[in-house]
Amino acid sequence: MENDYALMAVITVFVICVSASEMFKVWMKSRATQTASSIGKADKSQVEQLATENAQLKERIATLEKIVTDSAYQLDQEIKSLK
Repeated sequence: MENDYALMAVITVFVICVSASEMFKVWMKSRATQTASSIGKADKSQVEQLATENAQLKERIATLEKIVTDSAYQLDQEIKSLK
């Protein structure tokens, strides 16, 4: 009779442990999903900000290329180097 109670206790503890581990797995998955979705929102705004900054830098580079390739600028540099 004592062995029956011990066996029943072991089985009960086993079932509780398995259930708890499964609940923990589900909780971890939901937590990871929530974290990923919040990171995704932050990434979208950061991507938009970086895209805007990238466009501004491209405009500045185009302007600098126009200045450097301008013949008047090159002539001015040659005159300065002769002085």
